[in-house]
Amino acid sequence: MSLIYRVENDNFRVSIYQDEQVDSPRDWDNLGTFFAYHRDYMIGDYTPMNTEQYSSWYDWFENALGHEKFIALPVYCLDHGGLRVNTTGFGHADPGGWDSGQIGWIYVKRSYAQLEGMDEEQVKDVLRQEIETLDQWLAGDVYGFCIERREVCPECLHVDYHLVDSCWGVFGSDVTKNGMLDYMLPTLVNETDLIKQLKEGW
Repeated sequence: MSLIYRVENDNFRVSIYQDEQVDSPRDWDNLGTFFAYHRDYMIGDYTPMNTEQYSSWYDWFENALGHEKFIALPVYCLDHGGLRVNTTGFGHADPGGWDSGQIGWIYVKRSYAQLEGMDEEQVKDVLRQEIETLDQWLAGDVYGFCIERREVCPECLHVDYHLVDSCWGVFGSDVTKNGMLDYMLPTLVNETDLIKQLKEGW
């Protein structure tokens, strides 16, 4: 648990930490199924078998599963000083392709999407979000916070901090978008200086 950012006034102290104990988002109840192969890491939900028999990932998907039965997106990985994943590729960061490439597919059966009343674009939006969340987890872009009340002893002026609230497993560092600030507001409703500092980010 590494301290990332801290703000304080006469009433409260707010500390934001990197959450290093959160489970992989692939353990959640996801819409997509993620098949992936990486020689060193288990990244996907499942590891496909016999991929060496196929000329490409598309060839594997077409012949091993039947591409027409699924709504799918390719998943790419950049393995350089850490792992990053996306659905668009890493040509901007690795133009030579030495440290990146496709590692699999994330997909949903078309029949299941129909049962859920979802069209193809809606499904793909969810699949992109699932991979973006996985990327945040791989990058350590997951946080928690503690709100502590600041109390000063009137006799010796010693300062103590008493935990008021905390929350963990928050994905993304923008407190205005990740829900963190909304969670804090009932406690910090009158602390406009702290709210301003938190909105400015770290």
